[in-house]
Amino acid sequence: MENLGLQSFSPHVHDTFVTTRDGGEVQLVLVEASPLESPAAMSTSFSLLFHSQSPVLHPQDIYRLEHPVMGECEIFLVPVGRHESGFVYQAIFN
Repeated sequence: MENLGLQSFSPHVHDTFVTTRDGGEVQLVLVEASPLESPAAMSTSFSLLFHSQSPVLHPQDIYRLEHPVMGECEIFLVPVGRHESGFVYQAIFN
């Protein structure tokens, strides 16, 4: 993936991205792709939120994500919350 921007991810909200962690496959569903609303943020700054149904909390790290249409990319993900069946991870692009 080249030139990753909000317009690259927006059509794929609700799609599953796959990564490998500790020898196992982890599925991350993109649940939100939104621009950052900050006076200091550049117009190209945006946030991605992913939900994982894995019961394991994965640390903040660079993850290699695979998507059937977008291909592969490496994204720094940070765990930011928990939901009823897993965890929420965020990536900030600025």
